[in-house]
Amino acid sequence: MASNAGEIRVYRFEGDFGSHNFWDVQAEIDAIIESGCTRIVLNVEKMSFINSSALGYLIQTWKDLGARGGEIVFSRPSSFVTRTMSVLGLDTLFRIFADDESAIAALGGGGG
Repeated sequence: MASNAGEIRVYRFEGDFGSHNFWDVQAEIDAIIESGCTRIVLNVEKMSFINSSALGYLIQTWKDLGARGGEIVFSRPSSFVTRTMSVLGLDTLFRIFADDESAIAALGGGGG
């Protein structure tokens, strides 16, 4: 589920990001980007699992958005996301924020 915050979109993820819903989530995020949005906040407060394909997609999306002057960042990380990002070293790639408002402000949105 996505919501607008000016030119920044907040996508609230719930549950697992794996083989059963990979294509649906990818299509939703790709649609946000295709609409012209290059700054995305991925709220992962309720993310309980992510597989390697989904991580690969998010890394590629981060690279693609970066090439266009944009970025995808994480907000409200669940303990699972915090642990996973740290173990894999992805917390040095993706910026992670405590809440949506901080992420939006960091992306130039001036607050929520």
